[in-house]
Amino acid sequence: MKKSIMIVAGCLLAICVASAGTAFAKGPGDRQCRGDRFHHRPGNSELMLLTRYQYENMMVQTLSELTGKSSEVIQQQLKEKRLRATLEEYKVDPAALRNAMRGKFGQLVKQSVKNGSITAEQEKDILEKMENRELRHSIMKKLIERGIEDGTISPEEAQHLMKKPFRGDVRTSAHRP
Repeated sequence: MKKSIMIVAGCLLAICVASAGTAFAKGPGDRQCRGDRFHHRPGNSELMLLTRYQYENMMVQTLSELTGKSSEVIQQQLKEKRLRATLEEYKVDPAALRNAMRGKFGQLVKQSVKNGSITAEQEKDILEKMENRELRHSIMKKLIERGIEDGTISPEEAQHLMKKPFRGDVRTSAHRP
């Protein structure tokens, strides 16, 4: 039963990833621009909610495996604290979490092909994009390190380039709990 739920969840996650990629490839489409962000019409909100829950559950499961804590404990921690604080508390390297999540997602994509929810071509496309993203990130990291060494950029500028600000919260980091 648990395996079939994971298969269905994987299929739905893969469909969401594929549909999101298609939406971005087509341009804004029916999205409306308000301020600096696009807002989607609520037509696919259930599918997006399902995808979010699948991602959150995969994150909890992965953190549970890395820390040896139960999923319930991890889930409660993530409700009370930000991910970064939880990782620091349990001394989990963010790179280790990313790698474990990437592995789980790759398995999910392969399982989606097996159960017929995506095609082999779509699998290839998803896995290729994942690999390209990793490659771009490692190249950017090397360029930034060289920039610091030769004085082209400062360490503060490098930190700004390598860390993404949290978009969901407009408060400054000093105001975050």
